[in-house]
Amino acid sequence: KRPDKIAEFFKLYGPQILSNSSSSSSSSRSGPEGCTDWREWFLLPYLQHPEREQRFQVYFSTEWSALLEISFRNFLSGVMRCLPLPAVLRFNTDRRLRLALQQQVRPEGTAAAVSVAACAESQPCPLGWATSSTWHTSV
Repeated sequence: KRPDKIAEFFKLYGPQILSNSSSSSSSSRSGPEGCTDWREWFLLPYLQHPEREQRFQVYFSTEWSALLEISFRNFLSGVMRCLPLPAVLRFNTDRRLRLALQQQVRPEGTAAAVSVAACAESQPCPLGWATSSTWHTSV
């Protein structure tokens, strides 16, 4: 978008970048001022046979690609484990939970209704809320 800024950048830092690439040693390769590790990767699309190049051979081996796939799967598995389940996928889980709770409440509600009715028939409730004429069981 701004070719003048790009030209200005290379005027200022171009000589420094070139001098770092020509005098880079293995110790300066890891530093931010060297940055020659990335420069090799920009060369990759222009190589005829990158799998034959010494510096890229390891990345074209089957062991490395298998290790990359396993690492990526483990990464995605860890990420997905931390994310909540989307609402679209949760509907079946919620339905199962609701049905299980209904099944759990039905027997308990029936047992409670029977015991309250038996209690009301044997003796009147002191509060007067559970008499046989007012208690309705709908199960």
